[in-house]
Amino acid sequence: MKAIEIYLYDLKKFTKYTVESVGDAQNEESENNLNALKRQAKDELQQYFLLISYQGYVNQYEVRINNYFIYGIVGSVASLIILGIIVGILRIII
Repeated sequence: MKAIEIYLYDLKKFTKYTVESVGDAQNEESENNLNALKRQAKDELQQYFLLISYQGYVNQYEVRINNYFIYGIVGSVASLIILGIIVGILRIII
């Protein structure tokens, strides 16, 4: 939950900065520069979104890899215990 709050705070701060820079340009610059700044703001927001999406993908991949590792370790230990029990029973019988 804390990560979501930090992300939203950062997005709010970034958007506020971007909107303020475009607003300043409206007051001071020509329309050509204003369009360039709007395009730059749009590009930056798209890049920010893509970065967040990529981080989510990487996090999901990392979780899957961790799960495979844990399942492998648990399966190996379970197999070792079962094999030990079987070998112990066979030694008693034979």
